[in-house]
Amino acid sequence: MKLISRVHVEGFRSVRDTALDNLGDFSVLAGVNNSGKSNLLRALCAFFNGTCDGENQLDLRRDYYRPDYASKWRRKRVRITVSFELPESFKFHGRLHGAHEFVGDSPSITREWAPRGTQTLYLGNREIVDRDDHQKISQFLSLISFRYVPNRVLPVEVIRQEHEALRNVIVRRLSRTKDESAKLFERINDTSQKIVRDISDQVGALGLDAAAVEIASPESPADLLFGLGYRVRDGEHRFVESLQGSGLQSFLMFTTLHLIDQDYFQRWGWKQAAIWAIEEPESSMHAWLEAQTAAWLASVSKSPSGRLQIIASSHSDRMVQYADVGYGVHRVTTGGKKATEVERMEPRQLLSWGATAGATKFIDPILLFPLEPVLLVEGKHDRDFLRRAYGLLERGNFRICCLEDLAVGATGGDDLRHYIKHHAPAIQSRPPDVPVVLLLDWDKRSKVSSYEGLVPLRRGLVVEVWPEDKCNPNLGRTFRGIERFYSDRMVEAAEKKTDAIARPRKGVAIVENNRYGEVKGILAEIVSTDLRAEDLLHAKTFLLSLLRYPRLDPSP
Repeated sequence: MKLISRVHVEGFRSVRDTALDNLGDFSVLAGVNNSGKSNLLRALCAFFNGTCDGENQLDLRRDYYRPDYASKWRRKRVRITVSFELPESFKFHGRLHGAHEFVGDSPSITREWAPRGTQTLYLGNREIVDRDDHQKISQFLSLISFRYVPNRVLPVEVIRQEHEALRNVIVRRLSRTKDESAKLFERINDTSQKIVRDISDQVGALGLDAAAVEIASPESPADLLFGLGYRVRDGEHRFVESLQGSGLQSFLMFTTLHLIDQDYFQRWGWKQAAIWAIEEPESSMHAWLEAQTAAWLASVSKSPSGRLQIIASSHSDRMVQYADVGYGVHRVTTGGKKATEVERMEPRQLLSWGATAGATKFIDPILLFPLEPVLLVEGKHDRDFLRRAYGLLERGNFRICCLEDLAVGATGGDDLRHYIKHHAPAIQSRPPDVPVVLLLDWDKRSKVSSYEGLVPLRRGLVVEVWPEDKCNPNLGRTFRGIERFYSDRMVEAAEKKTDAIARPRKGVAIVENNRYGEVKGILAEIVSTDLRAEDLLHAKTFLLSLLRYPRLDPSP
């Protein structure tokens, strides 16, 4: 859910004047320590909760932009502006109709803190002075659940602080049952474990020494005196969550908060969205759990039913990979004063920027997205066609990339062989069920064994070839690459734009050798703008056959 589109911060701690523009579902801020990442999240916390860190109220004497602190007191101002874009799923209840009319569907709300504790509220550029108008903005913001999770928080304490909300989830589910038997505690336990079944399955899939997770619900009247928590079960033994490693505790914390927020949406229908501002969610996690958590955060933030937007600061390349929007955060000096600045980047660009700045680790491109198989093709035209084709088929669960995505200036052929040979150790390190599947053109079947031999242990790399017997029979061998599997409709559309295609015999199309690049470009434009399901006539069977590898197809 892209609920917040922009956050503009002025005069807060290390931030003089900067903004996070075009936020995504899962946005990640990367930068070295003390660059100001956390201050941007704390500013958001101040906007929603009035506190900078969950406890302390914003205080100009402590929180005003430091380099200008010596300026005249009456000039000191902290301004935090949050711009929203309300999706269709965001609903105002009937009695809040006036609040909806007042704020609209794209409100921009500013809170301003001034000396002597005075606060001013703005909607757009309009100062809000009327008490009823204040209430309407408060009613709108009350529909949003905001959570700030600092880096130094103890996950088990967060879970325990939420025990009342977790208990309410159980009570609401119990109230829907009609069973009035004396087996009350069995019902409580059964309901509790059903609620966290997804959490339990996710923890079990992490490969840790924890087979399952269950709510530590009361088993007797005496137990009702105590708050709820978790027990982690390993075989016949059960342990409270505080005895688990801090990484597992963190994962349990995130899944618990998500469970509670989801219940607000589904059962009560009052809260309409959740915003999480998280400092370094990867803290205390080993690399594999870090990747699993990054993938999970990306998944729940993109789920239409999740109604969750996440903004996180991180030093993790895995978090950056799974983000849909990234920001490089750094300090610049202007006029002798240092201030936090933000640059919006695509995640792949942020990975490179972060490694250069020392904010994140360098990661070999072939190891990106370690939980998903990689379908590696020779060129960008192949990549674009496959991405569009699998989108039309609504199948596939892998990353499709070409050599140009992995190595700057590479184009295929010898460059492809060179890349695989020199990246064999990285390819071999990928788990068996998430291989690199190398897809070669139809005329390279004789080279399969030589490509396989580039990876000595024959592990992590699978080589496939487009089958020539499945190509479009109306296209001759002068269609050298993936274009030979395009439909007649696409080629006929290209013929209207160039005379480089001819049909000298029996209607079989051929291309002039020295003009093949021109034809490829025209067909690529058709793929980009007008590829249709019927255009997959010759490619579909083979594309679906690639899904036989583990994890390549999530469909049942």
